[in-house]
This record gives sequence, structure tokens and C-alpha cells, in this order.
Amino acid sequence: MKADWYGDEACILSFDFTLVRTLEEKGLDSKNQSWIVEEGYAYCYDSASLKTTAFIAVADLLEAGVGIEQAIKRRLVVVVNSIGKLHGLVCLA
Repeated sequence: MKADWYGDEACILSFDFTLVRTLEEKGLDSKNQSWIVEEGYAYCYDSASLKTTAFIAVADLLEAGVGIEQAIKRRLVVVVNSIGKLHGLVCLA
């Protein structure tokens, strides 16, 4: 994130990540208007409180046999970067 991002106490972003088996079990699909739903993750950003609630699915990662830790990290970073861009912050790698 951008240097000195903490300089404005009124602009502290918070994230609540939850790992779930599938997004479907949370009732999330592309028809849900308040959530951004992508393959493997879904999130909802509340601009009033600067809080993001996100669900990261893991069942597809287990089935694919990929390195699950790195795949979860990629999904976390995608969510954080999408919210960070709204505030002009530099993306995480």
C-alpha cells in the first residue's frame, strides 16, 4: 500500500476474510447485487465504514491440487487490491 497511508485516521480500511468451502453455501452468486462475486471469492465493500467483508472459497483449490496457501493468498490480494484502487493506493504484489 502507498507510503504514509496511515496518515489519515479517517481513512482506515478494514477487511474481514472468511475461508469457506464454496461460495454457493453462503448463498452468493453473480445475481447478488451488493456483492462482487468472482470465481473463488466474493466481497462486499461498505464505503460508509470502510469495511470489506470477503469470503474465499477453498474447495476448488483442493480439487485442483494446486498449492493451496499461495492460491488463497492470491485471492486475498485480489480483494485487497480492488478496494485499495478505490482509494488510490498502490497495489500489493
